[in-house]
Amino acid sequence: MTCTQCGQHGHNKRSCTNS
Repeated sequence: MTCTQCGQHGHNKRSCTNS
């Protein structure tokens, strides 16, 4: 599982994808 920090909607959101 890899987690990437993406700045969406004007705030930081950590999105984790099960790869």
